[in-house]
Amino acid sequence: MDYCTLAELKRKLKRPDSADVYNDTYLNEAISRASRIVDTFTNSFFYEKTINNIVLDRYNITDNYRVLNNTIFLNSPITNTISTVIIEDGTTLTENTDYYQYDSIGAIEKDSGWSINRKSIDMTCSLGYTSIPTDITSSTLEIAQILTGLGVQVVQGDDGDIEGFISNKIPSIIKKTLTKYKFVVTV
Repeated sequence: MDYCTLAELKRKLKRPDSADVYNDTYLNEAISRASRIVDTFTNSFFYEKTINNIVLDRYNITDNYRVLNNTIFLNSPITNTISTVIIEDGTTLTENTDYYQYDSIGAIEKDSGWSINRKSIDMTCSLGYTSIPTDITSSTLEIAQILTGLGVQVVQGDDGDIEGFISNKIPSIIKKTLTKYKFVVTV
């Protein structure tokens, strides 16, 4: 999923809204690339997706989900669209009794720790965002604009230095916005 629209990018670039298949394709590719840069930098995603019957392996990383001792770390906030269902070693667990769910940080904790058996935790829940945050859309537009080479090609950093989009470097002003969404879990 892309985090801004073609119309938004055209407005930012001060381009006409009329359809130009070649240019529209080029701009859409920049939007998709910018959206994936945002995903990669934050180690998250900004749309809602449901994970159904995902079996977590405590010794491998599956779709960036990790099980560490007494906590399952997901790579995005938990939404309440679908109730979280966790089955551990064939037993359905009850929220606020058997486990505790921290929606905003995408973590599920069990005081006694999760089973040490491989692939013993089966879960279903919704993750992500029900709508794309406006600062994610703005960051995606900035990155897409830089990727197109059209319009402004430099960004002024916090220290007043002019920064380009060089060697996969995200300009500091965009990086600062994205950092607050970063999901980092080390093993």
